[in-house]
Amino acid sequence: MTEPAGNLLPIYFVADHSGSMDLYIDDLNQAIRDLLETMRYESFAASKVRFSIIGFNAGAGVVLPPTDLRYVEEVPQFEAYGMTSFSVMLDLLADQIPVDVAALKAEGYRVYRPAVFLMTDGYPTDEEHEWRGALERLNAIPARPTMLTFGIGDALDEVLVALASPNLAHRYDGHGSPADGLKSVITSLTNSVVQSGNAMADTAVAPQLHFEPPTDFIRIDIDEV
Repeated sequence: MTEPAGNLLPIYFVADHSGSMDLYIDDLNQAIRDLLETMRYESFAASKVRFSIIGFNAGAGVVLPPTDLRYVEEVPQFEAYGMTSFSVMLDLLADQIPVDVAALKAEGYRVYRPAVFLMTDGYPTDEEHEWRGALERLNAIPARPTMLTFGIGDALDEVLVALASPNLAHRYDGHGSPADGLKSVITSLTNSVVQSGNAMADTAVAPQLHFEPPTDFIRIDIDEV
């Protein structure tokens, strides 16, 4: 039996870049550049993670396919426009994750359950039955991801909770602007990538996602909504 090429954790950063993000879109683009710069100095951790970026507004698209961040120089810049369709984003994840996991396994890797970091500043502009139906389809796939949600601005608590895995919904509760919350999310994402990547090679513990909550965010409990 062939030994696996190694352990891998797919991590997806899903960014809302609808029209309401216009005031913060430059901050989002800069924060992603900062993440890439940090990962250049964390080559070991980066090698154990395959990082992907998905953007969504009225549509959804893969901005960066699952990639070893050691070899990423830059990514396309987001522009803010359009509505906020959660259903198209969730449908894309449901379609893309099985393809990505199968491709990584075909390369010989042992692939662990993907994690999705979803950042939004608004509420769904599609009908509730549409995005809830898409969420059901995503949760039905064998490689259904661990979902972490982060709300800034006008994001709705009940939507963040519905989308997230248990106890992994968060909203910004700081005294700064939504841009400060956005930067905090990217810092949390960066630290989580580093810690999770290092954990993938630690034979003393079972490989898993290591999540560092963002500063000035509070966890939204089910009982609160």
